[in-house]
Amino acid sequence: MSQPTFYYFDGRGKGELIRLLLTYFEVKFTDIRINDINELPQNILDQLPFGQVPYYIDEKIQLSQSLAIQLYLANKFNFTGGDNNEEQKAISNSIVNVAPDVLDHLYKTLNLGASVDDFKNKIIPKFVGRLETLLTKNGGKFFVGTQLSYADLAIFNVVDNLLYFGFNDQLSTYTNLLSQHKSISSLPQLVSYLENRPKATF
Repeated sequence: MSQPTFYYFDGRGKGELIRLLLTYFEVKFTDIRINDINELPQNILDQLPFGQVPYYIDEKIQLSQSLAIQLYLANKFNFTGGDNNEEQKAISNSIVNVAPDVLDHLYKTLNLGASVDDFKNKIIPKFVGRLETLLTKNGGKFFVGTQLSYADLAIFNVVDNLLYFGFNDQLSTYTNLLSQHKSISSLPQLVSYLENRPKATF
């Protein structure tokens, strides 16, 4: 059986959570990193449903759109939230859906000239502050239930990006998120990947 293949740009962006999910579950996969969509072979370009990456292939599915790929993997590994009941799945999904909002603002700030001050003083408190509150209300370790889930890894990825791109001071008061980030960073499945992954500009 061939191993899964994941196609995305040579950056974190909308692809990193997918890489983290695969790595956490110790799935050996081919990580194809590109700088331009036209670097892909024509047969792969012809497969892309919407003409864009991320794009994921395994023995059962060919799938595009980051949230769809993430949810497919979370469901495949029973990682959707807490005890995996419908209520916790819904809460988990609502938390996961915050992540692209923050990361889109981050991308615009780093690459498209959006206000750094607005990002520091408005966006981070608005989104990250509320995430800290939700995490704290559930005991401070997990967003849903009493074990690690898709939601925790999604917000870990947000915090990790903010720290990587230099917003440490703005995160300093969010102690539970920082503690969770440290804990997840130390998971045996992730340590090597996190230490050795390529440097990123987005």
